[in-house]
Amino acid sequence: MNTSRILACAVAAAALSLGGCGGGGSGGGSGPTPKPPGPPTPPTPTPLQYSIGGTATGISGPGLSLLDNGGDLLSISAAGPFVFPTLLSAGAAYDVTVSTAPPTLACTATGASGTVAKANVGNVAVACKARTFTEAAANSAGGNSVSGQVAVAADGTIYFATWSNVASTGSGGLYSLAPGASTATLLHAFGGSTSDGGNPDGVELSPDGSTLYGVTSHWGTHGTANAGGTLYSYSVATGTYTVLVNFGATPSDGQIPFVPPIFGSDGMLYGTTSAGGTGGFGTAYRYDPATGTYTDLYQFGGQPADGAAPFALIQDGPGVFYGASNSGGQNNAGTVFKLTVSGNTATDTVLHSFGGTIGSQTDGSSSYGVVKATDGRLYGATFSGGSNNLGVIYSLNTDGSGYTILHSFAGGTLDGGNSWGGVVQGTDGKIYGLTMIGGSANTGTLWDMDLSGTFGIRHSFGANGQGSAPQNCPITMLPDGRIYGGTGPGGPGNNGTVWSYQ
Repeated sequence: MNTSRILACAVAAAALSLGGCGGGGSGGGSGPTPKPPGPPTPPTPTPLQYSIGGTATGISGPGLSLLDNGGDLLSISAAGPFVFPTLLSAGAAYDVTVSTAPPTLACTATGASGTVAKANVGNVAVACKARTFTEAAANSAGGNSVSGQVAVAADGTIYFATWSNVASTGSGGLYSLAPGASTATLLHAFGGSTSDGGNPDGVELSPDGSTLYGVTSHWGTHGTANAGGTLYSYSVATGTYTVLVNFGATPSDGQIPFVPPIFGSDGMLYGTTSAGGTGGFGTAYRYDPATGTYTDLYQFGGQPADGAAPFALIQDGPGVFYGASNSGGQNNAGTVFKLTVSGNTATDTVLHSFGGTIGSQTDGSSSYGVVKATDGRLYGATFSGGSNNLGVIYSLNTDGSGYTILHSFAGGTLDGGNSWGGVVQGTDGKIYGLTMIGGSANTGTLWDMDLSGTFGIRHSFGANGQGSAPQNCPITMLPDGRIYGGTGPGGPGNNGTVWSYQ
């Protein structure tokens, strides 16, 4: 028997046995049994999102568009339910506003803002109704000729001033007109003396609704029947009337303000005077209601390099204001200007001088104010000039480039002429303004124009004993699209009216 051969076979068998059990060697084995896979990782759940919608009434054609949070646009052409295309997560804010409306309709949104709960929002109500023109007589308490812009309080009370003919003084009055009332209440009869102003021009209501601010064109401590003027306040709560500034205190001080100041973003009042200053061309000023500090910011220089007789201002960011002047500029036909305030002084940049020729068109002259529209351009109107010498509607960029004549007033029953007052942009995106002549009675119009230049007449003044010839009565536009203003003559006794278009 071959013992060595038997031992070799045994050793080989043992080696194979160890390799098959994973005991060593590099060949043959399958390794450890893998662990079974665990449960799959669940996907991150998508947050639930909800729709914003409601119901529209009173609409039966194109022209109504809504915005949610200023960017989600929805066009509506029929009454019924609506839903915005963009969904919102729970806890997100929503704010529905009327972006544009048909020209003959006034549209408002209620239940329009809030925070999304864990449910769709469906209670936004958009109601449209036909615009109506209403007015009340301004002379019920002895006033004559509504002058300057009116102010409208949150409760609907209208505040306005008349230029003259309050029985006790003859120098004008400050009034209030309660919602739905036809009789105005006299709040203050201007004294027309060195202890009070005379001949007021419009009112401005403080943002909190507590105080009226306004100007008179004449009298005051340093004034006369044809010069001077005052800045005053009137407390709505207490009825306290206070003269804050007497214009014309020094030879370089401004005089004869024709428009009330506006509230700046810093809480101060900014305004202009049409005369006074070193050259007699008018000034820009600031008044701080908190401290009573009055500051002369700028003195206009007149023709040819600067404007003269500036009117209303608008603000476009901290320290930046735009306005228009009635005269001055290269052709002594007025300017559009930019006023930049730094500290206690301001610099003026003339953006456009009126009175020249724009291509083949005759430019307008004498403008009373501008508005910055949603397309970023400035819009305004002039009293005269243009192809018919009845004024134009114009626009330009804020750096003065791109000046364009959009419309030359032609007068007659289908157009207006002689725009005396600033312009505003409505909630429907259109520019609104007034003319003294034209329309069905040739006594003035309320006009509008969309940003593409389409012009229309919304109302003709003077028919059937209504107020007529709105002059130096800029439009007051409320956030909901209602429009208010005044007229000089017309109405009962031909003493002017206060009107609304809503």
